[in-house]
Amino acid sequence: LENGYSGIVETGFNGLVENEGLAFYEHKGLWQDIGTLPNFYRANLDDNLRILQLAAEMKQQIGFFPHRISPEASISPDATVTNSVIGAHCSIAKDAVVEHSVLLPGTMIDPDEIVRNSIAAPLDVRIPL
Repeated sequence: LENGYSGIVETGFNGLVENEGLAFYEHKGLWQDIGTLPNFYRANLDDNLRILQLAAEMKQQIGFFPHRISPEASISPDATVTNSVIGAHCSIAKDAVVEHSVLLPGTMIDPDEIVRNSIAAPLDVRIPL
């Protein structure tokens, strides 16, 4: 490599093509860019209906059905959860409210907390902005 600017196309793809190491795979299923927080949020909430409509096909391809609330989540019967995605090992306590949000696996919502229009993570997880 030379000193100076080095982009993925110049150093990666071109090198792979020149050395005959670049291949492709035609994916015919659902693909979404979730590399930004807005795209991640949209894919989990806004586009979730479309994902659920493809449940049988996804089960065949990845081995499990997509779900909005993980079977491993614990939600108090006195909590309110509306249009949200709840990850594995999440805990939502009594009188908590979760609306239009994505809870990453292991997130704990304490009693009487209100979470709206958010992506929430466990305290030991850092989400880059």
